[in-house]
Amino acid sequence: MEVLYILGCHRSGSTILTILLGNHSDIFGAGELSDYCKNSGLPKRSNNRLLNFWKSVKNEMENSLNGKLFIKKYNPGELESNSYFIKHILGKNKKEELNSYYQYIEQLYLSISKVSNRQIIIDSSKSIS
Repeated sequence: MEVLYILGCHRSGSTILTILLGNHSDIFGAGELSDYCKNSGLPKRSNNRLLNFWKSVKNEMENSLNGKLFIKKYNPGELESNSYFIKHILGKNKKEELNSYYQYIEQLYLSISKVSNRQIIIDSSKSIS
């Protein structure tokens, strides 16, 4: 499994690029995964097919993490910010928290790959600050 992270400002074309690449049979365009935690793992608006997909991803994550699904715990906008990493380098953040977040994100990508049956996941989050 591979992750392609598309970083772009709002209105820069990253969404249309995700859609275009996501039409390939090996690629799943997951959209802005930074919203995954904020929305408790489910899209705000969706059709039944999309809702069922994300419910399956959420279930796969819960199973893989032995029921320890910390959706509300993580704030990607904070944990992926430049200032957070600077604090981490200086030793002012808890290393366990960051490692736990890395494991969580890795499991999210793995779960999406398993449920979608695709080897490449595109994350077009815009939360890096």
